[in-house]
Amino acid sequence: MEIPVLIEEVPGKGFVATAPALGWSAEGPTSDAAVANLRAETGRRIAAASQVVWIDLPIPHAATVGARPDGAHPLGKWAGTQDPNDPAVQEWRKLVEEHRQLVDAADAVTKAP
Repeated sequence: MEIPVLIEEVPGKGFVATAPALGWSAEGPTSDAAVANLRAETGRRIAAASQVVWIDLPIPHAATVGARPDGAHPLGKWAGTQDPNDPAVQEWRKLVEEHRQLVDAADAVTKAP
């Protein structure tokens, strides 16, 4: 089973890895150590439990938020309506591409040997 884990640096103290779905966290001097400590803590807790089960939670409100009687999404009428010749759309696409290039360049610097 995979669960999302949030890793945060704690200035001067290392890192904390938190599993929001479980409500558990663990600390470590590095992000890898914090995750390893969280994994070990999770193993200890599960081993100590008499059983681990899955349950379905009925959440009727979440299933109906934004729902319409015809089942269509409330924003569906605008899907695919961007005119590629619209100057605002062209500017938006240009800005998105510039941002993507900046992010890629930053990633290349961080991943450089």
